[in-house]
Parts: sequence; C-alpha cells; structure tokens
Amino acid sequence: MSAVDALPDIRRPVPSLAKLTEGLGRVATLGGDRRATDVIDLVRLVSYCQGDTTATDRIVELSEEGALVMHESRASTICAYEPVLVPPLLQTRGYAAAVTGEVQARVHRQEVLSTGVECTFFVHEAALRALVGGPEVMAEQARRLAMCGDRPGVSVRLVPFAVGGHPSLRGQFEYLGFTGRDPIVYVDNAVVSVLSERPETIAAYQAVMRDLDELALCPAASRSVFSQWAESYERAAGEDRPDA
Repeated sequence: MSAVDALPDIRRPVPSLAKLTEGLGRVATLGGDRRATDVIDLVRLVSYCQGDTTATDRIVELSEEGALVMHESRASTICAYEPVLVPPLLQTRGYAAAVTGEVQARVHRQEVLSTGVECTFFVHEAALRALVGGPEVMAEQARRLAMCGDRPGVSVRLVPFAVGGHPSLRGQFEYLGFTGRDPIVYVDNAVVSVLSERPETIAAYQAVMRDLDELALCPAASRSVFSQWAESYERAAGEDRPDA
C-alpha cells in the first residue's frame, strides 16, 4: 500500500491542480500560531500530479516559498542582498509583475515589513540600471527604495558600481535572525533554492554581510541616489508618452 493509499480521507476530487496550489506557499493562522503549507497538502498535491514532473517541481518550489514566508514572519532581523534585481521584499507591484508575474505572493511576503522586524537591504546599482518593466515602473520602484528607508527599523543601502568587483557581491541571499534560536540563510538561484542552518554557511554569510556593510553607501546617501534615479526615470517616462 502506498503512502497516499494509506490516506483515503485526503484523496477527494478537486476542481484543478491550480485550485489546489492557490494557497500553497501562504502562511495560515491557526490558534495564534503561524504555519506554512501542511505536509498532507503536499502529499495530496503530488498524488494528483501522476508523473507530471513540471507540476511536481512547481509544488516543491511553492512549498519552499511557504517555508520562507513562515520563517520571515518569525524573524527578529532580516538582511537581504540582490546583485541584479531589487530584493523581493522591496519590489513594487509593477516591478514584481515584470519579474515574476506573481504579484500577490510577493505583496503577501512584504507584510512582514509592517511587523517591526529589523530589516537591512543591500541593493546593487545594477538593479537601478536594469530597465525592468519600462521607465514608469522603474521610476516607481526607485521612489519606493528612497521611501522605504523611512519605515521604522528598515534600512535600504546602495552598493555602487564604484566599489568594483568583490567576492561578496556575487550572489543573492536572505539572512534571517531569530530570538532564542539559530539564524537561517535562504539562497535562491536558477538551480536550487535552499534554506540552510549549517554553522559554516551562517558564518560565511555573516562575513558577507560585514563586507556589504563596508562597501555600501550609508542610508542617507543611498536615499539621495535612489531619488535621483527616480527623477531620471520619471523624465524618461514623460519623454516616452505620445503627447510629450
């Protein structure tokens, strides 16, 4: 008997796989506790895939996103860096739509910024120069970067091209610190998404964060550069309008 056969109560008809995955990756609130997608949900979903590897891979991806959301909701500190794009927790709806098309999931994650968690974001200047979604989208995004630093506990800092090449600038990561437990690092790339608690991994990314702290502009100087880019893209957007 398979594991799924042993769970007849969960093998009930559903409208579609899309309907099943609709809430996957979100955090549910039960009795005051917050949790990610239940393992039973995953067993049920995979059983309906019937060998569809594309669908199964998507389910695994969504479950990882759910785990990340859960950890973000419990973190006391968050530090994130992106070498080419704006960090997901800072993306506007227009920018998120241009990057992933999954706006609601991204907006849902950003609710953590209103919980009082201490956040530090490092944004490479490459993210400001990459034209994502067009000038209007970039103008709104750059303006948001400038304004996000005004939130209590949120610091947004620019890593300028002038710092040159550095080993710590190579890849994306999100570092989550907690009260009363060890930190976690989330790394996401084209090959794999990983949540790691290994001491050697944590130590390596703590060193990366120290390097970024030295390389990045201070929050005030970063805000000034973000505002300049917003104004530049606003002018470009105006020039692109037919009646300009």
